[in-house]
Amino acid sequence: MIALIGSVGCGGDIRSDELSRSIDTLVSSAREGALIAQGVADDGTKTTFVRVRARELTEATDHEAEKLSDASADQALESDKKAAVALSSQISDVLGQLQVSPMDPVSASKVAKHLERLADKSEKLQRDL
Repeated sequence: MIALIGSVGCGGDIRSDELSRSIDTLVSSAREGALIAQGVADDGTKTTFVRVRARELTEATDHEAEKLSDASADQALESDKKAAVALSSQISDVLGQLQVSPMDPVSASKVAKHLERLADKSEKLQRDL
């Protein structure tokens, strides 16, 4: 992971394996967020935990978007890199909804479904690299 931060974080060329690892972080964040949201929907998760963990996941996805935005990519990876940045922003936005309304089971159910869809899109992007 340090090599990824060093080369991608400094605006260097991103390789396919580095992009794949960044997308893996997006998938993981979205899936975990969906589990937390489902816990809220089922009324079994503490508000403080939801807020703190949603904030941490949002920060992780924002960090991935920043790293990817700063990195250059060859023509073959450019569109995939842009798609990963877009997915990261979407995941972050949806996680933010959970952070703001950690006690709303109806909203949390929608958030869980939306995050699952975004995780599925991220996995498809990763498979297609």
